Amino acid sequence: MAFINSTYYHFKRNRKQLMVLVSIWQESLIASKKELSFLETYISSPIFKITPELLSKFEDFQMQIKKLNNEQENLTALANKHLSVLDEWDEIDESTFEDFLLNEQRKIETKLLDYMKEYNQLKSEIFSYTGDRLIQKQGN
Repeated sequence: MAFINSTYYHFKRNRKQLMVLVSIWQESLIASKKELSFLETYISSPIFKITPELLSKFEDFQMQIKKLNNEQENLTALANKHLSVLDEWDEIDESTFEDFLLNEQRKIETKLLDYMKEYNQLKSEIFSYTGDRLIQKQGN
């Protein structure tokens, strides 16, 4: 996710650049929402050898997915609100507003990077854990 991780301390960004970055965030959040939905369906499907340990692990995964879904919704709302503020930027005195916007951008970006890290870890853990637990077809 290197394209998301940008630092604003050493240079200023203009309104258009900030809007493009927020649009990239929105696309990443939409993609993660779809993938979380897939992961939820995946761990609920009847393709695994069911054991008590597996059921317990899947319950943990489902709780983590639910938590990430909530975070995704919150981040999407923050990104949408921030994009709206950026869109209205030209109507506000830039000299007093720019630092505020960059500070808000950093706060949202930090939350987004934390979310993406947690999301990618869960996705990797699910696939690592389930890879050898798939039901094998007879004759293979």
